[in-house]
Amino acid sequence: MSFRKGDRVAFLDEKGGGIVVSVQGRESILIRLDEGVEVMVSAGDIILVPGNRAVTSVSAEEDVSVQAEKLRRENFKTASRGKTVHNAPRVSAASMEVDLHIEELLDDFSGLSNAVIIDIQLSHFEKMMNRAFLERFGSVVFIHGVGNGRLKSEIRKRLKDYPGILFRDANPARFGSGATEVLLGNNL
Repeated sequence: MSFRKGDRVAFLDEKGGGIVVSVQGRESILIRLDEGVEVMVSAGDIILVPGNRAVTSVSAEEDVSVQAEKLRRENFKTASRGKTVHNAPRVSAASMEVDLHIEELLDDFSGLSNAVIIDIQLSHFEKMMNRAFLERFGSVVFIHGVGNGRLKSEIRKRLKDYPGILFRDANPARFGSGATEVLLGNNL
């Protein structure tokens, strides 16, 4: 199946979906989740929502945002008592711990520069944030260690770009000052 910018899609094996932001090649699709976060997914992991095919190519990012907001409003319905109820699946209470120490990510990291190491760690961080949103985790603890604080600083800088989350130092009794806890969705 081919997808176009502006198409409404749903996940095959899990609840949720979003709007196609861009198509990168035949298999990589960038979508904006209903929560507002953009993630790259494989074309084989999503399906087109019937009746929500983009009629024309969306020409501007604002158009995608307007269309996404319109679809979000359509996800609301009035219950029999007149209350507004959101039909989107709830974020689970499940949490995940992600150790970003390079020795946990690679078997052999000898010869790698500090810049390459931090790029690997940040790439893993982004991948796990995407997974947390896709799998609707309630929270994620990123164990970055103390070190010189560069990784912690970079993670927190990137977290500021994620909508609908809060972050804080993780439990100091368990992690010292070397971990950041991210609260997603209903756990805010």
